[in-house]
Amino acid sequence: MAALVAIAVPAIAAAWDTPSFESYPASVSCEAAKVAPVDLSSHPRAKRFRTMLRLGAASGPNFAGGFTFVSWGCGVACQEFAIVEACTGRVYFPPKVKLNAYHAVTDESEPLDYRLDSRLLILRGSPNDTDETGVFYYEWTGTDLRLISKVLRTWPR
Repeated sequence: MAALVAIAVPAIAAAWDTPSFESYPASVSCEAAKVAPVDLSSHPRAKRFRTMLRLGAASGPNFAGGFTFVSWGCGVACQEFAIVEACTGRVYFPPKVKLNAYHAVTDESEPLDYRLDSRLLILRGSPNDTDETGVFYYEWTGTDLRLISKVLRTWPR
């Protein structure tokens, strides 16, 4: 019985502490009609991914008010991404999270979840393809992603 309580209590506590989109609001600061061209000179890696950045940014803001979250494949069950400031075209490649490997996610969960009206990014899988797998919650600061919380888990095979 003690083993069951030891397993259940952390899981319940994690569910209560799970960050929500509503807890990290963002105000819309750039209209789709005013989207700037992608500034390929704003980051050294931007030119390498110019086609994906331009295609993704063309749809306008979809993340954290005035940003566009752009992702592309980097192998089997792997997504690399950048964040483009819609009004300026400035490109950000968050240095702490370069990619998400989601081969361990075997349910119907989306590997990346975000909203226009929130600064919260939910990543399911393994950030930077490490040995840690689970659900990771990041806050967009305007220039970088800050880890808020993580719930380590494995998915059934």
